[in-house]
Amino acid sequence: MSSQPNSPSAEERKAALKNAIQRQVDPIFSTMESIVEGYAELESKYNTLCKAFDQATNGAIGLGDGRFYVEAGSISAESAPELHAELMRRHPEEGVPPVDFSAVATTDNSPYDRENPNGAKGPDGQYERYVVLTEEERAKGFVRPVRRAYIHDACGVVTTMGLSLCETYARSPKFYTSTFCSSCQDHFPVSQFKWDEDGEVVGS
Repeated sequence: MSSQPNSPSAEERKAALKNAIQRQVDPIFSTMESIVEGYAELESKYNTLCKAFDQATNGAIGLGDGRFYVEAGSISAESAPELHAELMRRHPEEGVPPVDFSAVATTDNSPYDRENPNGAKGPDGQYERYVVLTEEERAKGFVRPVRRAYIHDACGVVTTMGLSLCETYARSPKFYTSTFCSSCQDHFPVSQFKWDEDGEVVGS
């Protein structure tokens, strides 16, 4: 009479299942550890480059938190206009003069009409034109970074703006009380939008 093999016990089945799961999980943890180690190495190299950059520029330009900053008076629009403009766009400069709210223009370069500043609304929900601060007023400096796109909380869609509008927000964050969503095709309070670049609430 032939004998039948014994069936594995519950403990044996549990141990076999545990080993099978462990074999699947081990490579995942190994990959995660490699990613973490790689990130730490990159962060170390980045910090080293930041210090070298600071030393090379005598501290006039900094990269300590991943954003540019300018020491007061170290780089002026007269001494290095292109670099000065780029640094102003990347990070607000201290000591920016107050906004002259009478210095306004329009996005289509038509004369500003106080009675009808935006013109007619088109089929896509946008107005013919929008009021912006003049180029000269925007050039005086920004108090926020120049950000090009925002996300509408209600629909999650990204809307991109023209540069003059973006710079107006950077010069005077509370210049607008409402803004346009390209998906909803209408204007909503700025508090319903967040900047795509950093997640900050528009108008803050």
